[in-house]
Amino acid sequence: MVKQQEKIINLPNFITSLRVPLTLVAVYYLLLVGDRFFAALFLALAGITDFLDGQWARRFDRVTMFGEKFDVVADRIFITIFAIALIFFLWESFNELILLFLCLSREIVAFPAFIYRRIKSIPYFSATRFIGKVQTTLQAFAFVFLTWGVSWSVYFVVASAIVGVFSGASYWRDSF
Repeated sequence: MVKQQEKIINLPNFITSLRVPLTLVAVYYLLLVGDRFFAALFLALAGITDFLDGQWARRFDRVTMFGEKFDVVADRIFITIFAIALIFFLWESFNELILLFLCLSREIVAFPAFIYRRIKSIPYFSATRFIGKVQTTLQAFAFVFLTWGVSWSVYFVVASAIVGVFSGASYWRDSF
């Protein structure tokens, strides 16, 4: 697929840009309203944007280097903001906090590599990998179900944790 000239104002980038406000609405419902269902609903909508932006870009030949990097940044903002909100929300539930930290396995494994890249002046972004996309999808599902408070969220959390370790390790591998 041939990349378009960097025409950054397009539908896939607009869809990507929706991820942050949807995440903020989810945080609002979680922390200020205390409604786990609506928080999970808006979080799911934010997660769906991660799937739709890439599908739309590839299907209609709107893939740009900016869009690829913007998607990764939007993912990190999405995960970071909502993880912090969940820490505050789940503060008194040790078991759910453990599940949350398992969901963050990729970030925990990859963060030292991020620091290493910064010190060595290696670009922050690696090529998008299939395992990273699988991890982001599993992580989004795990966050939604953990937010919703359903007992079977543990299955998505464990899958996210396992794939997250491998995804984080691939980020380390790209650092050397």
